Amino acid sequence: MDERALEGRRILVTGGGTGIGRAVALGAAAEGAAVHVCGRRRDPLVSTVAEIDALQTGARHGFYSVDLTVTDGPRRAVEEAVSVLGGLDAILVNAGFGVKRMLAEIPESEIDALVAVNLVAAMKTARAALPHLVKAAATRPGADLVLLASFAATTGFAGGSVYGATKWGLRGFGKSLQEELKPENVRVTIVCPASTDTAFFEHFTPSLPREAMLRPEEVAGAILHVLGSRPDVLFEEIVLRPRVVRS
Repeated sequence: MDERALEGRRILVTGGGTGIGRAVALGAAAEGAAVHVCGRRRDPLVSTVAEIDALQTGARHGFYSVDLTVTDGPRRAVEEAVSVLGGLDAILVNAGFGVKRMLAEIPESEIDALVAVNLVAAMKTARAALPHLVKAAATRPGADLVLLASFAATTGFAGGSVYGATKWGLRGFGKSLQEELKPENVRVTIVCPASTDTAFFEHFTPSLPREAMLRPEEVAGAILHVLGSRPDVLFEEIVLRPRVVRS
């Protein structure tokens, strides 16, 4: 891909302080995009923006610390990005977390938190961004809404009943949005990565060794390819899995 393939694009990345979100933010900035990151924890966001600063691309960028589960959090996150970037052409709805626990063992508070962050906040953030994406698509070649789901949205596994339900829900949300937003020239892409070497696995033992997992930059590469592609190419759903070669 052209090193400046995203020049002129204005992108908001939720959960942009760590993991896949951080990798997408840095990669997009390196390709010339104006990037805004948001997330709950301030320090990782500051670190991401410092790395974007070091790239010296000249494009606008910024961050906003916000809890997307609180009332008005998604709207404020989007409006801050629009204010800093001068508009919005693309958004990666990425903020989320995982818990691997059998249904009989998971506290109700964790069920509430998983649904609130992974599904409700994601839908509200997409809804808040929608008017800005539609506005951009009316004057530019198109706009992008990328939803980071999970391989858990394509299959089931023991301990993944609640987490998987939130990701299946997000995937279903995206499938319907693809139809809703066709007339608006807003492209919706659902990305479903399997085991990726991020802080996600600090909370439970993975089924793969860390060295065999996907790297955040590899998942980010697929997302950046979508964002830099011709707007009349639809990447309806991307599933990424580690290729484990057994001897």
